[in-house]
Amino acid sequence: MAEPKLRFKRDDGSSYPEWRMQSVGDLTVELSDYKPLNSGLPLLTSARTGLMFQDEYRSKSSTDNDETLFSVVPRGAVTYRHMSDDNVFHFNINDLVDAGLVSKEYPVFNTVNGNNVRLLVEYLNSSKDFLEFCKAQKKGGTRTRLYFKVLKDYELMFPCLEEQQKIADFLSSVDEVISSSEQEVANLETQKKAVMKKIFSQEVRFKRADGSDFPDWEEKVFTDVAQLINGRAYSADEMLESGKYMILRVGNLFSNNEYYYSDMELDDDKYINDGDLIYAWSATFGPRIYHGDKCIYHYHIWKVIPYSVEKDYFLHFLYADVDNLQSELNGGTMKHITKEIMEKRFVPLPCKDEQCLIANFLSDFDEAIAEAKKELALWKELKKGLLQQMFV
Repeated sequence: MAEPKLRFKRDDGSSYPEWRMQSVGDLTVELSDYKPLNSGLPLLTSARTGLMFQDEYRSKSSTDNDETLFSVVPRGAVTYRHMSDDNVFHFNINDLVDAGLVSKEYPVFNTVNGNNVRLLVEYLNSSKDFLEFCKAQKKGGTRTRLYFKVLKDYELMFPCLEEQQKIADFLSSVDEVISSSEQEVANLETQKKAVMKKIFSQEVRFKRADGSDFPDWEEKVFTDVAQLINGRAYSADEMLESGKYMILRVGNLFSNNEYYYSDMELDDDKYINDGDLIYAWSATFGPRIYHGDKCIYHYHIWKVIPYSVEKDYFLHFLYADVDNLQSELNGGTMKHITKEIMEKRFVPLPCKDEQCLIANFLSDFDEAIAEAKKELALWKELKKGLLQQMFV
């Protein structure tokens, strides 16, 4: 196994001992405490975005039986989902509550003998060597399983306790900067939402350059100002690893889901081009301007064609209206908005000149948010690079 490319030193400049090969089992102990739902402990779930309360991830637990046993995760302990569809396993430390419950299928463990739990979790979540180990656990079927009895046999190069603490302190300082950047993004997005609410309720109005008022706003039905065009579903035979046109899906809009392609030739309204306005109406909602090569689009996406409203103004209105749509959603765990409901919504419509002023003003917010997200991405990439240098 390769030696780490990045090492820390003591404050006096001297070197720490060489890293030693150890197993996860040498560093940890599995925790096996179980309690029912009626114990009063909050129900948690372990996701790739972190440990979160179950009702924030999904509206209810998988059982209504208060006596069903769950694994207890004490504060500072680690848990993870033991099954993966893509060989990636994400480990989370409980920083939420003094103790919580997760599915009994989720392993729970902590470090022993003073070993730094955060450093171990950083390793498991970032090491390419560990990813290869996870891939090797796939024994057939569609899912990979990583039980703790297998995880504890994984061997890794790990530093002495002193250097562990030095590394963990440094990574914590980087995490503080990342957290601050995330908060800046969240604050800007919150400010934008507050401003949009005042604008679209007409609590705040723009004026002409000479200080005079614009005309009163009209209120139009959605179909008076724009058209929604459905995408379509594609069979397995139509979805290719490569082809002339990418099939744009909701997963590609909001995450890094794998892309599929097609060689089909369709009517013009079944394509989207760079600069087109689109709307994801299922799972993760919202409008956006598409940027990319000409492609075809899945049925969970609408192509939006504005014809008596400025496109950029309409984009901002649709974004602001997402929160108002929550009471109109249909479905169980997969919420969606129907085309019939959307087409009956009312659109506040100022004159074209005021539409342009509103769009330009809100676009300035978008630019500030984009810059903040760019800085956040740079810090995350820096941390990723540091981890790769240490945990090769």
